[in-house]
Amino acid sequence: MKVTLILEAGPAQEDFKPSREPKKIEFIYGIAVCGITPFERTLYQKRAGDELNTTVDLNDAEAYFGPLSPGILNWLPERGELAFKVGIDSVSTPKDREIVKALAAGGGCGGDCDCGCGC
Repeated sequence: MKVTLILEAGPAQEDFKPSREPKKIEFIYGIAVCGITPFERTLYQKRAGDELNTTVDLNDAEAYFGPLSPGILNWLPERGELAFKVGIDSVSTPKDREIVKALAAGGGCGGDCDCGCGC
């Protein structure tokens, strides 16, 4: 499935206040060499319009977000523990060429996540 998310991030505290403008991320679910990432597991069975909250220590971001981590880490100047509000903007069936493009760009997850991808 092709998933489009709107991410908001801010310091991990009781009263969530985003510290950055929202970021739109689009990816093909489950296509990474690493398999399903911990972040993707939180999205399982979610539908367009759903929202979820999660907290991530950015020192563990590569293992948690997998191939999405470079784009997320480049967006965030902060480090340490951050809260994320994740809005599922859309879920759709990708076109064949989108799958091929995602596979070609894939590679290992780049993290030390014990996922078996060998990276």
